[in-house]
Amino acid sequence: MYCNNTLLCITPGMLRVLVFLCLSFLLNSLQAEESKFNGFNLKSSIISPNENRSGGPGRDGIQSIENPSSITIKDAFKKYDLEGRAILVRYKKDVKKYPISILNWHEINNDTIGNIPIVVTYCPL
Repeated sequence: MYCNNTLLCITPGMLRVLVFLCLSFLLNSLQAEESKFNGFNLKSSIISPNENRSGGPGRDGIQSIENPSSITIKDAFKKYDLEGRAILVRYKKDVKKYPISILNWHEINNDTIGNIPIVVTYCPL
């Protein structure tokens, strides 16, 4: 234990905690610049990266639905309000409907239609 003539006494445990906190602060400061743009490389952007402002969750902050399950039209009539707003995706003979009531909570849907990968996105703001 180190004590000077004032009221300050530092134990070895307290010293370890202080060193850890200082190192953590320094590491976070170094990573802050790197994560400022959520890991995107904006060096060739038209608008200066310093003019960008953060808004909303960071990168991967909204969880997507991966391969959402589908039901038949007959089952959909029984289970859901089919008069509600939705995003409709049609490709050749395949048609899929993504109800806004679900997209309000799951804004990103990674799916396939006709064996082609698609993403259906919606922002309720």
